[in-house]
Amino acid sequence: MTIRLTYPVKSHETEDLRPLYEEFKKTNPDIFEMWRLIEAKDRLEGPEELKGVHMSIREFLKSRVEWESDASLTGAFADFRRLIAAEIFN
Repeated sequence: MTIRLTYPVKSHETEDLRPLYEEFKKTNPDIFEMWRLIEAKDRLEGPEELKGVHMSIREFLKSRVEWESDASLTGAFADFRRLIAAEIFN
């Protein structure tokens, strides 16, 4: 099944992205660990702190999903952040 990312109306649920999240974790362990450490602080020092992670996930998603806009990719990044927060804080 191919996931199609849309915005402003989401065409997926956060959990639909879990297989991609797990794939990103396995294929990019260094970036994922850096991201986990940033998110575990529970407070960003500024938006620039996640810029590199966001760009890595954006490029990863672009090669694996259908997407209609940059905003839809950013929305998917927000869902990835929900998934990592659940992993860290639950």
